[in-house]
Order: sequence, then structure tokens, then C-alpha cells
Amino acid sequence: MLQMDIWPDAGSIEFRDAGAMAINAPMRKQREPVTRLYDSACELLFAAQNVSAAAAARDATPAVAATVACVDATLDTLADAVGEMRRAAVAEASRRGHPREAPAVLERQLGALEDALRSARSICDRARERTAPILAQLTLG
Repeated sequence: MLQMDIWPDAGSIEFRDAGAMAINAPMRKQREPVTRLYDSACELLFAAQNVSAAAAARDATPAVAATVACVDATLDTLADAVGEMRRAAVAEASRRGHPREAPAVLERQLGALEDALRSARSICDRARERTAPILAQLTLG
């Protein structure tokens, strides 16, 4: 499992406020869409870390079915987001005159990521359907 921690890293950049995210200087100079995309991804990671911590808590079972449904919806939305990122990156690489293979690599690799997220979503949906009756009994009993 990949572990990424998000916290201010005082040794790597200067901070205007103590709650600033540790990002590299070129990204900080970009306009709103860049920082919004990155900040949203950091929030997603932070939420996933919180879900992981909460999942280990005793007596969390009543929330499992609803949590799996949220994971299902999140995977679907993430697949859509990766598709949008793929289209934008391919268009940008094409416009900027990168080597001819660059747009194809972006298309192939980000497309594979989108497909993997859709596959994970399908597996999640199937797991949700198959475990719902058992989880309902555990919640009631």
C-alpha cells in the first residue's frame, strides 16, 4: 500500500501561514485550476486516510455498508475525473508540440488508470450488493 502523508513541511518551502500545504514552488505560482485540482486530490487522500483509521475502530461495522456505497460512488467520480484529466493532458501535449508519442502515452496510461478505476468500481458495486444482506443483519443484531 502506498502511504502518503500530507502536512506542512517547514524544511522544504516558506509558509505564509502555519496551515499551508507542502507543494513545490512552481505549482504555487500556477493559477486557480492547478491549485484547485491538487488541493482536491490532497483532500481526497486525507479523507481516505481518515476512512482507513475509522475502519479499524471497534464497533464501526454499522457504517460499513454505507461506507462501501460511498467508495463505489467515489470510484465512479474519480474515473470521470481521470477521463477529464486525460483529455486535457492529451490536448495540451498536442497543442504544445511535444514529441508525437507524448499524447499517445498520456492517452494510453491515463486511459488505463480510468479503466482500472471503473473496474474497481464494478468490483466494489458487486461486493456491496453481495454483502448488504449480511451487513444488515450485523447492524440489526
